[in-house]
Amino acid sequence: MSDSTQFENTLERLLEESGNSVASRPHFYRELLLSNVLIIPHGAIEESDDPGRQTATLKMAAISHEGVDYVPFFIAEKFLPRETKYLSLPAKTFFEITKGSHLILNPGAQFGKTFSPEEVEKLLTGKMFEVEKEFQVKNSAEVIIGNPKEIPDRLLPELSRFFRSEDSVLRAWLGWYHNPELEKEPGYLLAIETTRSVDFRALAGRVSLVLKEVGTNGRYCDVVQYSGQGITGYFRSTHPFYAKPLWARLKGGLLGW
Repeated sequence: MSDSTQFENTLERLLEESGNSVASRPHFYRELLLSNVLIIPHGAIEESDDPGRQTATLKMAAISHEGVDYVPFFIAEKFLPRETKYLSLPAKTFFEITKGSHLILNPGAQFGKTFSPEEVEKLLTGKMFEVEKEFQVKNSAEVIIGNPKEIPDRLLPELSRFFRSEDSVLRAWLGWYHNPELEKEPGYLLAIETTRSVDFRALAGRVSLVLKEVGTNGRYCDVVQYSGQGITGYFRSTHPFYAKPLWARLKGGLLGW
């Protein structure tokens, strides 16, 4: 892990962490949408000739790589070429005005990232953090559940790392289950115990992003809030793969059992 004093802002730290671990990527995306970014204008900003309209035309420099033109943007002044004039604007605004373009963050730096038009669209619409499907189990449903026979490499370590950065997550279990009413093949069930105040749907969306980034060997993975009842009652007699340390729960008043 790099020395935190070298980072100019939280976004820069999360960008580097995201390069090393997918668990940091949901936090990076969320922080990016709340941050300002730096851009390099190409030529002068052309103001509108109509005094009644407060508009301007902004042209931005582009970088060509393997036949694709990328619009560069930066998260800190130190990543810009020396003596380069730049503008600062909210990341959301930048994404809006460059819709349909390929983007590149911090070109030339050790840690950067490219954004496809589809990825930008998902960020702007919030689809990046949406759960893939609603999870509902009828009380009468015959569900088979047990311990996973195989677990994809890195899945549990990455999920555990993600949960450590989520104050609301207390414990988590991974099961292997099959609900014939919903799916033809068995898959994974991720049960998460949280504090009462959490927006679980938003949390499940961030978890889904980690699941997609790590991969589940082609199997689906449903995310459900643990209550100890219904289908999650199975996990009452099993050990969670993640449990927030006791001192952390005490410090934050997060004791849930």
